[in-house]
Amino acid sequence: CIACVAAANIVHLDLKCDNILLRADPELHIDREDVLCIGDFGEARVLGFEFGRNAALLRAHGTECVQPPEVLLGVKQQHANSSGVGPAADVWAAGCLLYELVSGIKLFDHLVATDWCQFFVTLVSENCTLPKREAIDALGNLNKGKSK
Repeated sequence: CIACVAAANIVHLDLKCDNILLRADPELHIDREDVLCIGDFGEARVLGFEFGRNAALLRAHGTECVQPPEVLLGVKQQHANSSGVGPAADVWAAGCLLYELVSGIKLFDHLVATDWCQFFVTLVSENCTLPKREAIDALGNLNKGKSK
């Protein structure tokens, strides 16, 4: 889980559907025997203990369409505001992933389909448009209809 990764002082930096695995686990006593696992830690980084959990990473890693705006702004901007990249980058990517799982499309697919350069400019600007309302409404309906 993402919280376990963050607790280990690791930032995955490439959470996307391709890196989420489903495995059967008969040892778990839950309604379903399927477990979601995070895979492909090739872009992951361990945050330096000397800097603590909020340590900044100074290079962008991972798949562009799930990177948060602070990553897309680049190292120069990170030095300017001292924010850097940390566990919040994985939270952003998890939101993008959840949107894709519910809607069937990538969160910013409407921007990427036309031009990558425009995607970067739009995402880091204040004029970033959200996807269609139907997909956003689907996120709010995730728990409706489930019995406890």
